[in-house]
Amino acid sequence: MNILNRYIAVRIAKTVLITLALSLGVVWMTEAIGRLELVTDNGSGLVFVKVASLLLPGIVPDTLPFALAIAVALTLHGMNRDSELAVIANSGGGRRQLLRPVFIVALICAAAAAYIQNVVSPASWREVRTLIAESSAELILFALQENSSRTLPGGITIQIGARDTEGQLTSILIADKRNPNDPTVIYADKAVVDKQRAEPILSLRDGQIHRGKGQDVSIINFDRYGISLYDFTGTDSKGVSFGNKEAPFSILAGLEPVQPPYRDTPDSYRKEMHVRLTSWIYCFTFAALTLAALGQPRTNRSQGMGIVPPLLVALVIRWLGFTVEDAAAGAPELIPFIYLIPIASMLVFLWIFMSGRALFGGLSMSRLTFRRKALAA
Repeated sequence: MNILNRYIAVRIAKTVLITLALSLGVVWMTEAIGRLELVTDNGSGLVFVKVASLLLPGIVPDTLPFALAIAVALTLHGMNRDSELAVIANSGGGRRQLLRPVFIVALICAAAAAYIQNVVSPASWREVRTLIAESSAELILFALQENSSRTLPGGITIQIGARDTEGQLTSILIADKRNPNDPTVIYADKAVVDKQRAEPILSLRDGQIHRGKGQDVSIINFDRYGISLYDFTGTDSKGVSFGNKEAPFSILAGLEPVQPPYRDTPDSYRKEMHVRLTSWIYCFTFAALTLAALGQPRTNRSQGMGIVPPLLVALVIRWLGFTVEDAAAGAPELIPFIYLIPIASMLVFLWIFMSGRALFGGLSMSRLTFRRKALAA
């Protein structure tokens, strides 16, 4: 890159970082507010902070293209306002002088978005699901009042006698009726949550297990007995069940067999795979959009309507993409449109820019004002 290309690329990159940080802050706060129950219900502030932080990688791939569009739009609008684009055009600089730095930054953003969405985001979502499942299981125990019982979905009833200052439960009774033909009743003098294992368990101490019904009942005395906390949430006791967002790309692409804890949902996995293969393309689409809208030199009298129109077009394009992606899960024939929307839009905007046209060339505040005055007259 020459000096001019570096100047434009650095200016855009700095604005991308600032815009992305502000956008992520707003979206992160919105997502984090939905997890406040982790604090309000059991005071688990550390879990809340960790879950809220792990949500960030899942936000970046969809936020980064818009941050790039805003950064390119602000940079080009500022260069037009300062007559820098006019100077570049009058000195013989072609459109490639703008295209090259903009698309270099777009390539970096697209590579970052693709890596985050296919590697970092699935791992963070798996951690979030695990933390929420563990916290939800603990929440059930924390929410129980002393000398009260609660029946959970699936047929497990829990009753505790008291809770000491260290969080240890006393006089705990668990009735498991998930299998009507083989009901189980467990009584223990003490119980404590053990999270030192790979799977969190409720460790029961000094108690009995009554298994069976009628006269065919077996009684087992125990010193220690563990119950998976996942039993209280209705999930598989072997772990948390993961969906398409948490699945590695190798499973989505069929390179690995789908095995627990991943759910076998072929249509959902197929849609998610194509979404991950195309989301990064919107970085190039929005870069081409802003070039087509703001990349042509303008005089101070025809600055246009600023950066708002191209950003509104970007919102419409991404909304169409989201709509098609959601519908493609149940309609595989729509999958080609997941690719068509960003690629076709990018090619159209590039043609507009390289042909010397302006996407909103006739749309300026001065012209709109003149037309209103003419109509009024």
